Amino acid sequence: MALERACLPRQEEGLLIKGGLKEELGFLFKTVILAEKLNFDRVFSSSSVSEDKFFAVFYMLNKASRNRIGVSTAKRIVNKATKRNKLKRLIKNSFLSDLKCKRSVDVIVRVKHQASRVADDKILLQSLTNHWQKIMKHATKISTTSG
Repeated sequence: MALERACLPRQEEGLLIKGGLKEELGFLFKTVILAEKLNFDRVFSSSSVSEDKFFAVFYMLNKASRNRIGVSTAKRIVNKATKRNKLKRLIKNSFLSDLKCKRSVDVIVRVKHQASRVADDKILLQSLTNHWQKIMKHATKISTTSG
């Protein structure tokens, strides 16, 4: 009986989850990962997008107490699983270290084909830093006008 309830989707802080919050313990801080399709669809439908030749970053403000991230990498874009996992790790670590918003934000990073061809991670980190700065400017602009 308890197992059946744990598997049912439920709504908590605007984040659809199954069973409980997904927390990554391998990073510096605990962060909530966007993992459900409904959450991805909600962020993808937002009009806030930051794009360059390596990444497309979709974002929107949320009502939760934390910043949340989702990473989308397709097998047809990044063929090798090791390269896909390396890109995901790079994105999540950059997100945790560089994104400091006063308001909580949901972010989804879609990896483009050019990102898999870059040999140096510094170029990708610079691209991600530019995206995070744009998100922080947008979040502070919204919070100062609305509050």
